[in-house]
Amino acid sequence: MTGQGSGRLTGADRGMALLLQRAFAVGLLVAAVVALVTPLNGWLVFPPVVVRVAAGVSLLVLVLLGRSLLRPGAGVGGGEARSGALWAGAAAGTLLAGAHAALALIPFGWDARRIFSSAATLAAGEPLPAEALTYYARYPHNVRLLWLEQVAVEAGSVVSLPALGAVLLPHVLCVGVVLWSLGRGAQLLGHPRAVLPVQALVLVLVGLSPNVAVPYTDLPAAAAVSVAPWRWCGAAALPGGAGRGR
Repeated sequence: MTGQGSGRLTGADRGMALLLQRAFAVGLLVAAVVALVTPLNGWLVFPPVVVRVAAGVSLLVLVLLGRSLLRPGAGVGGGEARSGALWAGAAAGTLLAGAHAALALIPFGWDARRIFSSAATLAAGEPLPAEALTYYARYPHNVRLLWLEQVAVEAGSVVSLPALGAVLLPHVLCVGVVLWSLGRGAQLLGHPRAVLPVQALVLVLVGLSPNVAVPYTDLPAAAAVSVAPWRWCGAAALPGGAGRGR
């Protein structure tokens, strides 16, 4: 910063920002290479050749999109005229994620099943069994999710919505939050043409993932995290680029 409270970015500030950006990109690249070379397979194992070819094609497409679409727009904070595309992309992506969730329903277990069953039990006005109380005593961080799902089930019962549908609806809305936040971030950084490509990538990686159809912490966490870069971009778009803590 140039002086106390000046709110201006110096060359050193910009250099540090560029260094952090490139370090983050290199970290992601290393993680991707390690996953391709020595994958830690779970239950599903895909042919290595298919995975590597798909990864190479995807990387090429991303590079081409980046070179053609991620050019600066009308200065930082530009792209206000494309707010209609931002909202339309977020709405369309949310609807597609909702349709995907309805089609991707699978039997689920582990923590997700435990919390969902407990939420349905509490929403019905019944006490939790002793084994469930032992579980939450051991994993107290899941109590918050239990409360959220209980509230969702109770709210859904008012409109005769099934318990599973009631807890998955907020998941779908979380996808909408991610779509809007990252699209708005691209807009604020002066890349209005990148809004729809960014939202399309989010839809493929997040909105059409199996996590949308399993009530757990993945989607709420993604929504919470996506709000942070949106606000960072908003601060960067203020005059002087500092934002002064707003």
